[in-house]
Amino acid sequence: MNRVNQRGEAVRMTRTEKKQLVIFVLVSYGVTYAMGILMWVFYGTGTDFGVFPSSQMFYPSAGVIWF
Repeated sequence: MNRVNQRGEAVRMTRTEKKQLVIFVLVSYGVTYAMGILMWVFYGTGTDFGVFPSSQMFYPSAGVIWF
């Protein structure tokens, strides 16, 4: 996997950078997707799920904090 530096040159990602990217994507998108499924289930039962949208706003920052 390659990334681009400030001069526009392709640079190979290190193993640590790949790991950090995977963690960020899993937290940002995976947890959000899982919580969306839970929201769908709770919506069907009529339960108040107002905390879920509020918590989803913080998932990308949680992925960054993980490092």
